[in-house]
Amino acid sequence: MLCLSSSGRWQVRHPKIDFRDSELDLETLVFNWCTDIVVAVGSYLCWVDYCIGGILLCDVFDASSQLQYIPFPDKLPNLDRALHGGSVAELYQAVSVNEDHGLIKFAMFVQGDGQIIN
Repeated sequence: MLCLSSSGRWQVRHPKIDFRDSELDLETLVFNWCTDIVVAVGSYLCWVDYCIGGILLCDVFDASSQLQYIPFPDKLPNLDRALHGGSVAELYQAVSVNEDHGLIKFAMFVQGDGQIIN
């Protein structure tokens, strides 16, 4: 992360990633991550990847902050960025922010059988 230091100079920080409650490993995340959108919640920035199915978030004003990976509750079945591109994922999933309550909301639109709506 590129951050402004207390001396007023820009510096690069390499925060650790917290994978609590996730089956994803660091190598998979770094190799496959592609940010679809970035949203702000208070002092946190949230990078969303719809194909991996999760959010990386970090308090950008806390020098000791870690990146936290939060997986989505569910993923679109058979979604592959190489085959479908990012635009297909964005058609069926959305992340929004309720700034007043500090909430991040995730919605996925699928048929009753869990398949992508055609």
